[in-house]
Amino acid sequence: MGKRKKLLGLVLVVCMLFTLTPITSRADVPTEKWTDFTAADFAGGSGTKDDPYQIATAGQLAKLASEVNSGVPEQTHLGEYFKLTAPIDLSGKRWIPIGYGNASSKAFSGYFDGNNQVITGLYVDERGNNVCAGLFGVVVAVSDETVLKNFCIKNATIYAGNSTDANASPDIYGAGVLVGSLTTMGGSRATFVGVENCQGTGQVDSKMYAGGLIGDASRAHVSDCSADVTVTGRCISGGFI
Repeated sequence: MGKRKKLLGLVLVVCMLFTLTPITSRADVPTEKWTDFTAADFAGGSGTKDDPYQIATAGQLAKLASEVNSGVPEQTHLGEYFKLTAPIDLSGKRWIPIGYGNASSKAFSGYFDGNNQVITGLYVDERGNNVCAGLFGVVVAVSDETVLKNFCIKNATIYAGNSTDANASPDIYGAGVLVGSLTTMGGSRATFVGVENCQGTGQVDSKMYAGGLIGDASRAHVSDCSADVTVTGRCISGGFI
């Protein structure tokens, strides 16, 4: 009888330990933002097609995001070229999309060559904000040259589009691992916006316009791209775009 009581007591202690241990921990949810840890300079380059700005670290990629998102001047880095020169690990901090908001004044309007590199650890959480979400938020093409190409984003987590603003336009909710919204700039030479040889894996959760790789696209030309992404969207959503 004494042994049975001891065994029962041990079982109760174990049960209490499991009860007190959270089933899901938020310890791994980033609280810091990459835009607070921007590099002072790019790794090299001058931004031309023959001499693109070189990006070799997460801080340098965050520098691009911070400068584009400032909107000062409008379309910062308009028509300029960027190239990844090393794999990028974005884990540990929250990413603010390159091209933040839903206005062309803060859109990415340059050319980004991933140089067949891999970006890991992407975590975007824009729930409650009226913005597009992904590695890039809003991309606006100014010519028919491919704007995003040659890279892979692995194991990304994207949250967007749960705004409580009843007057908000639904098209601001585009979310995808690569980019939230793609379009062309009015009055420019662009007849389409090109994306080539880009892959993405992970998960996307957005109120509307959720896609695996791209959230919302207008006049887009997408080639040699793929997505292995779990997509949760309330409406107007798809597995790829």
